[in-house]
Amino acid sequence: MLGNELAFEEIGGVDYLAKLTTLALSIVNVNEYGKIVYDLALRRYLIEIGEKIVTNAYSSTLAD
Repeated sequence: MLGNELAFEEIGGVDYLAKLTTLALSIVNVNEYGKIVYDLALRRYLIEIGEKIVTNAYSSTLAD
């Protein structure tokens, strides 16, 4: 029994198991997280394009 307890502590004990549990719950939602990251990146990209359009519109002269 003592050998098992020592081995358990060597791998991180209760804190390690708690961390694994948290990671496992996160893995379940990985597809949803990926979609959120993609959507936010796309929004940032579209905002950047919009800002460039506005900047060009303000800096252009009528002859352009």
